[in-house]
Amino acid sequence: MSSTDTDPLSFDPVLRSAVLDVGGEDVVVPSLQTAVNHDGLRALGRHVLVEMSVGLLRNHLRSAPLIRLLAYEQALHDLGIYASWCRDYGLTGVDGEAGEDYATAIWTATFGALCLLSRGGTARAMLSTMITRLENGFWDALEVQPAVVMHDSPSALPCADTPPVVSTSSSPVSVGFPLPSSVPFAPESNSHLGTSQGSSPAISKEQVIAQPLLFFNQMAAQRGVNVQKKFTSRGPEHQREWSAYLYIDGQLQPCGVGEAYRTKKSAESAAALSAMRVLQWIEF
Repeated sequence: MSSTDTDPLSFDPVLRSAVLDVGGEDVVVPSLQTAVNHDGLRALGRHVLVEMSVGLLRNHLRSAPLIRLLAYEQALHDLGIYASWCRDYGLTGVDGEAGEDYATAIWTATFGALCLLSRGGTARAMLSTMITRLENGFWDALEVQPAVVMHDSPSALPCADTPPVVSTSSSPVSVGFPLPSSVPFAPESNSHLGTSQGSSPAISKEQVIAQPLLFFNQMAAQRGVNVQKKFTSRGPEHQREWSAYLYIDGQLQPCGVGEAYRTKKSAESAAALSAMRVLQWIEF
């Protein structure tokens, strides 16, 4: 993605305007300007990027399994592509001399900050713009260096079915990433979770998140889908971590993944929520 394709984002003034919309400028703005290395802000941004990327990549690689999409997104992170995009956009004054780790930290922290501030219209519009640019960037990277990014041979790379459909809406595209409950553009009202037999009664986001395994099993049964489950664990008994993988209809790659949880049930619930999003059974 070339810097000539987009104008650099004037990041700090935009954040300041967004904070003014929600109040607390004296506290929040100085914190965001110095919190690039804060684990919480970066972790939120990283989480959002992963969830968002899977949804966007499905526009280009519709036949690719989830594990391949996750590997592709991780490669963009590890190979410094996110860092180059950050420098192209001029985020928070990052220039061409900035190290990859620093630029990548800025990139992830930016998404975290915008999600936290998305009550303000400016931050929401900016996040929508960045999502659209992110989608364009995925397509560019896929065309230019598929073998490098995918850690695989070109013949193993799933073929893109169609050119990307780029959103031009002024609101964020619906890619199904979870945001903090206080963030308004996560669905506020009840969402219809449709079935193959028709529409089901309105079910709230909170209900699904509270009992993801219950709703996943119900939706799978309604659609006549056969579900297979695989569990792994590691570590000593007092620090054991569980991972769960959900498969449908005998597919070789999982559609839902929940890794490194303290209990088997928590891992299975996380995998169920992940599967519903990947299969587009829910819209949040």
